[in-house]
Amino acid sequence: MTAPVQNLNQFAQLPEKGAVAAIPTPNTFSAVVDPNSVATLVAGDAVKLTSSTGNAILVDKCAVTDDPIGFVAYVIKGNSYTANMGLEIVTNGSIMNAQASGSITRSNSLEFVASGSYMKASAGVNPVSAIALDNATDGSVFRMLIIVPVSPAGTTGAATISSGSINGTIIGGNTPAAATFTTVNINSTLTGPDGGFGIYSKRTPVTIAQLNAGYTLLAAVTGRKIRMVGCKIISYGGNMAATANATGVAISATQTAAPVALFTVNLAQLTRSTLNSPGTASTVILADGASFADNDAATAITIAAVGGTDLITATGVEVEITYTIE
Repeated sequence: MTAPVQNLNQFAQLPEKGAVAAIPTPNTFSAVVDPNSVATLVAGDAVKLTSSTGNAILVDKCAVTDDPIGFVAYVIKGNSYTANMGLEIVTNGSIMNAQASGSITRSNSLEFVASGSYMKASAGVNPVSAIALDNATDGSVFRMLIIVPVSPAGTTGAATISSGSINGTIIGGNTPAAATFTTVNINSTLTGPDGGFGIYSKRTPVTIAQLNAGYTLLAAVTGRKIRMVGCKIISYGGNMAATANATGVAISATQTAAPVALFTVNLAQLTRSTLNSPGTASTVILADGASFADNDAATAITIAAVGGTDLITATGVEVEITYTIE
């Protein structure tokens, strides 16, 4: 893989790595290569701030685990920089030409490559510092939108915690990077519907045998309450019937330490492909909207036959349940 080289005799200017690729005015600043640097920086290299003493803004070439402050800009007067030399840095919000390492698809999150001034699709480990605005093949020049990452105290990477508490904020469905936990108490400030983790939806096919034995739709969450928002039950593979005692199926939970049937569908309504949801014929919910109230903490939501364990004929039921964890 080689960098693009301009030829003075060519008829048109090729895109140059490190050149600003779009207007309005890019976000740039002047800096100096750290006096202690042993690197040679070129256009397109990712750079980080250093803690060396000096009045100038001091930068050095990034390692793949570093958070970059920006990228070395292409300047026609010179394109190679060593210790104590001045250079221009293109930073957050700018659109810049970059060179691809491997295949890149428009909208890919990007990270830089340790071996040179190249960008590649993020593997989800190192800091993301840009978003691809073009499709690119290995070695080709494409446009990227620079997004400077910010990590607390300049640190990145995974954390292993044996015990303790995490105080976090979850906003807009963003999930923190994976970590390994043995025992952790999570105290979260939550922004979302009803102040909860958000609304989830789960679709589960439940067989006749599982209905007759009782089946867990949603497992208990330690220290949290599951609240049903809505549900649907559809018989599949045939009309539901019973040999003697079963009268229907019910989604059940626990409220104030007692079992309750949040939603019940009578047997006659469980004909093949019929949609049953709260409010449809031959269905029952708890009085005063209690079916949609918080269930007890650390308790599951289940589904089972009602009145007996002798459901037959249908293959089972498709269950869709929407819920929050609070």
